[in-house]
Amino acid sequence: MLRPVAPRAGAAPAAVAARNGAAAGNGAGAGQKTIMRVTTQSKQDEIGLQTLVGDYAEKGTNHGKKFYQKTQKIPGHEDINVFLYYWDARDGADFSGWWFGDQVGGSQVWARCAQHTAAPPRVGWKVPWDADKAEPGILFVDPASSGAGGGAGGAGPVAVAPRSAPTPAAGGGAGASPAAAQALVKKATGEVETLEAACQEALSASKPLTAASGEEALSEAHQNLQKQQTALAAAQKSLTQDITEARKGGVSATPSVTELSKLSPKLRVLQTGLAAEATRVKSLFTKLQAGAADAKKEAEHAKELEESLPPAREIVSAAEDSVEAVGMMAAPLVADPPDDDADLLKKALEEIETAAAEAQTKITEARSEINLKLQGARKFAPETRKTALTEFSSMQQKLTEAQKKLNPFKSFQKEFKARVQARKSLQELMEKLTTAELEVEKAKMMSSAADSGQMTEDEISSTEKIMQPAKAGIENMLRMIDQKLRTADPAMKEELTQMKSKVTDAKKSCDSVASVLRQQRESVATAEMLKLASDKVDSAEASLAKCQEAEMPFLKGLEVLPGEESTKAIGDCESACSKSLAAVNQARVFLRTKTAEAKKYGPETQKRIA
Repeated sequence: MLRPVAPRAGAAPAAVAARNGAAAGNGAGAGQKTIMRVTTQSKQDEIGLQTLVGDYAEKGTNHGKKFYQKTQKIPGHEDINVFLYYWDARDGADFSGWWFGDQVGGSQVWARCAQHTAAPPRVGWKVPWDADKAEPGILFVDPASSGAGGGAGGAGPVAVAPRSAPTPAAGGGAGASPAAAQALVKKATGEVETLEAACQEALSASKPLTAASGEEALSEAHQNLQKQQTALAAAQKSLTQDITEARKGGVSATPSVTELSKLSPKLRVLQTGLAAEATRVKSLFTKLQAGAADAKKEAEHAKELEESLPPAREIVSAAEDSVEAVGMMAAPLVADPPDDDADLLKKALEEIETAAAEAQTKITEARSEINLKLQGARKFAPETRKTALTEFSSMQQKLTEAQKKLNPFKSFQKEFKARVQARKSLQELMEKLTTAELEVEKAKMMSSAADSGQMTEDEISSTEKIMQPAKAGIENMLRMIDQKLRTADPAMKEELTQMKSKVTDAKKSCDSVASVLRQQRESVATAEMLKLASDKVDSAEASLAKCQEAEMPFLKGLEVLPGEESTKAIGDCESACSKSLAAVNQARVFLRTKTAEAKKYGPETQKRIA
């Protein structure tokens, strides 16, 4: 891979090759297939043009495009090669395009065309490469198969006889002497070295700076960097003028031109470093300024918010108070409605609805005001905006809750009877709950005997008789409360929710007592079961003992018993064995059955009987 090298200003060597490829057979490249042909229509006998004109053969690829080498050698300067190549934008737009140079990506270049075509462009070449503009007809690059030519109307290029020395540049003045060119080199080198030291000093002072260094230090560093950038730009311009002046010296000034050209990359490297550091410092300075501006804005907005919160809280509180007042007016009527005075009741209901309408107006006004505050808060600085949105959103939520409480009172007169009936139902539920709670507490006290040991059958039965109705009543109350909650207004829903909490607590107590009773009941059942199992096992063991007794006649040591005695002993053994097998089977079946039943008991009971 070719190493990217920034193209540099350069001067053409003293070329004596004929224009338009007239010397195609004179160089070491003779015999190579010509791909591109370079010609000119310029009447100026410039050394740069004489160097470039000729035939070019394809040599390879660079940056994705083919590059070419001039096939003719330059008499007297056979060691100089001429390449036509493309360089992409990896080093910046100023270094991209098609170039003529002494090597691909080298430091000595003669011409440039800032186009990005697949093949070398025909026109648009600047000679020298840093000229202000491309002169028409100064250079043509054509495929060899199409024939060399250029200019409007198909006019052919002007042929120029081979020369061994350059003609003075246009303008008629004499070229710079070698001594004068060397003086230019010395002067330019000194200026670049001085400028390089000043730039390094500016960079060394700037690089340690951070945001914590402060605005003043950053501003001073940025100004110093800009000053050095200006000096570099002036030095680059001066160097370009020196190179142009040195070129006028012809072949004898070529070494000086080369030395001057080598100074250009140094200036560009310094310019790149200064530009990057100036950008960094400017970014830090801008952020500091922005931070200071943000802090100032935060303070201003925080003060504005602090002033706007008290009035907003006041109108929200007023709306909430008005809703509470409506509820307080309605509560006595619902709890104890007058039976005799219908006019008094009607008047009271009308007053409640009027108060509800006024409360609704306050809620609406407060909501509109808070919405405006929310819209304004979104323009605040970030931290203040966050606080403002939290505060005003909380106020909106309070208004929403107040609206829910107020809604039932807006048509209070129409729904009054239903509310009174709901209140009575609520009172009845409260009475049932009180009774159920007493029954549960009584059952709980009766089951406390389990703490000191096993309860008797009578104690368990008595406690169950109290518990079961209480448990059924509590479960029924929970179902009724859930049904009423679906249609209750906010005020009634709140009371029902509180009652449901109490009923749920009573159910937990009831379930706790039921669990104790279940364990006690299981304990009684398992004790009885274990007793029966023990009896059956004992019976089986007794039957086995009788089998041994029936076998005794055969264990007296006699080889043969008398016939009658032998018959009786055998019959007794068979009878005892049959009874023993029946007893063992009964015990086995009983144990298997009870073991299966025990799996239905709680974990503690199962563990006890395992």
